[in-house]
Amino acid sequence: MYLEDLIAGGETESLEFKECPNSDPKKYLRTAVAFANCGGGTILFGVGDDGGVVGIQGNVGVVRDQIVDSIFSNVFPIVYPNVYTYTIDGKNLIVMEIPAQNQLPVYLRSEGPEKGVYMRYGASTRAAEAQDIGILSLESSMRSPDSIIVPGTIATDNEQATWLCSKLSKRKGDEVTLKDLIGLGLLEESDGNIQRTMAFRLLTDNPYSHAVIQCARFIGKGEMEFSDRTDYGGSILIQAERGVEYILSMIGKPSKIDGLYRDDGFEIPVAAIREIILNAIMHRNYNTDLGPISIAVFDDRVEVTSPGGLPRGQTYERMLLGYSMPRNRLLATVFKECRLAEGWGRGIRRVNELCDAKGLRRPSVEVLGNAVRVTLFRRSSRNVTLTSTYENESTVMEFFLDNPTSTISDLCGKSALSKHDAEVAIRSLKEKGVLKRVGSRKRGEWLIEKKVLTETDS
Repeated sequence: MYLEDLIAGGETESLEFKECPNSDPKKYLRTAVAFANCGGGTILFGVGDDGGVVGIQGNVGVVRDQIVDSIFSNVFPIVYPNVYTYTIDGKNLIVMEIPAQNQLPVYLRSEGPEKGVYMRYGASTRAAEAQDIGILSLESSMRSPDSIIVPGTIATDNEQATWLCSKLSKRKGDEVTLKDLIGLGLLEESDGNIQRTMAFRLLTDNPYSHAVIQCARFIGKGEMEFSDRTDYGGSILIQAERGVEYILSMIGKPSKIDGLYRDDGFEIPVAAIREIILNAIMHRNYNTDLGPISIAVFDDRVEVTSPGGLPRGQTYERMLLGYSMPRNRLLATVFKECRLAEGWGRGIRRVNELCDAKGLRRPSVEVLGNAVRVTLFRRSSRNVTLTSTYENESTVMEFFLDNPTSTISDLCGKSALSKHDAEVAIRSLKEKGVLKRVGSRKRGEWLIEKKVLTETDS
């Protein structure tokens, strides 16, 4: 029942249906090229786009040989597929399994190496862009995309290198030196000169405008209106910390917080949030401007979207089996050495376990064209709000009565309110005329209209 189960699941990043192979051979040739470039895949001939089994018309052996000859004649470098027949309800199918290739990029001879390279994005096949072709060439040479050498050299006492050594030493619990950075591949030494890799720059000054995290808190469950927007740039190590902190500031938290990472009473486990953020940073595509990593917080979920799709050859099923395939191997090594993340594989399984223990729905992983979105689900709508609106307003009133010059951040830090709940309560109190802000943002204060409050209570 193996193939029957595959068909029932529909087309994926590694499975394609083709009803009639002879109608337009170029269609399946492009898909074969895409599978060869993206970690392998299977084409089922005799199955319609809707998953309906129609079978192969004519002599199945002849058709099979024609498909194999077409692959050998039109694809370069030569790909050796595993092709066989399979019968479902008396209907013959042809199964072609395309293995992942080491010599990359693979392309159609008739279109050449510039236009004939295809890649798999979710369940669709598309022509590769120039940046993608360059990355495939890097992978073929066994170099990680983040190992690209950037222009310029640095001195042994470089400020950025010193900062990174200090940062990693604290995380690792052991001294990290310039020699260690060279050993990790973040720096390369040649003829007395020290050159920087893209990974080193991402971890330090990060000059890449697209390598940022954009965060937003939306009101309700859709993207119609947001109550907060914040962007984080700079070192991706700092971005990782800020991304986790942002989500924690927007979700339900315990009434007493004993350190940001020591208390796991948040409605979504802190370790699960951290793992998803770190994986998004480690595995995104930094070699082309596909936009930033985005964090979107809704009333019922948190979405983390990372540009670049899954790394070549990786699937969600392989992740659950513990199969780790990092796109940026240098960054992945640094994050693991410093015990920051476990990586795709054990990491996603660990997140599932944490959510199971919390009684939460397991996160979903979606391949959306050239991006990957992981959704962490919050409690049901009945349980998302930790306190009623009235109780939230009371908390705000009591706090600002005693601390009129404090900020919303101070309020959230001293109470169980998330930033979103605090802002909703403050907006409600302002509309009622009970609370208002006077003066500047830094030197202003909150005023309570006690007369209005008394009238409202009565």
